[in-house]
Amino acid sequence: MSLLVSEGEKCANALIEQGITATTAMSGANADPNKTDWTPLKGKHVIIWPDNDEPGKKYAEKSAMKLTCLGVEELCILEIPKDKPRGWDAADCVKEGINVEKLLSSILQVPYVKKLSTTEELSKV
Repeated sequence: MSLLVSEGEKCANALIEQGITATTAMSGANADPNKTDWTPLKGKHVIIWPDNDEPGKKYAEKSAMKLTCLGVEELCILEIPKDKPRGWDAADCVKEGINVEKLLSSILQVPYVKKLSTTEELSKV
């Protein structure tokens, strides 16, 4: 199983309580990814689980860019099921009684393939 990066401590803790290996960035969605020590994730298989909203998408993108530069083994961003409400997150999933491992195996995990090509893009990570 991969390591999950969620958007906030509440979500990471909910996943951990279900036996899922999870973590989050310091200060959640609005944090500068450079303020978190991501080095323990180097060489790992990582799935980013964003909240189902625009800040969640931005969090996933910023985190994915940072993790790509770090050299994670495999990186995916979880695609939230279309029927979930705005703001739905990993903690909501657990609260609803959904089997997280079964959900993860049944929904799309989009491989992160964005390549950073300019010095400007690299400096933002």
